[in-house]
Amino acid sequence: MAFLDKSKELNYRKTWYKANANKLRAKSKTAVRLRRGYPEPTRQPSICCEICGKIFTKTPLLDHCHVTGKFRGWLCRNCNSMLGMSNDNIKILQAAIEYLKKN
Repeated sequence: MAFLDKSKELNYRKTWYKANANKLRAKSKTAVRLRRGYPEPTRQPSICCEICGKIFTKTPLLDHCHVTGKFRGWLCRNCNSMLGMSNDNIKILQAAIEYLKKN
């Protein structure tokens, strides 16, 4: 679609992106997952995070093992970040639990 007026083109694009944002996000996430070679999830997301149990208010994140690429489950952003920041290291996570228990 060719526009002579740049402001009309900008308004059209903004309106179109707002109307199609969810569709574009879903396509983008699927494309990234396939491009990186991640397997398809083995189950649909439930309504809550598999670690903390909070009900999802945003799109759940697909958690996977960085070594094998195997799908592990659906997590909220905070829990997924926690695992990522600890490099999925059980010793670090256990040390954090011990720290919280004594303090």
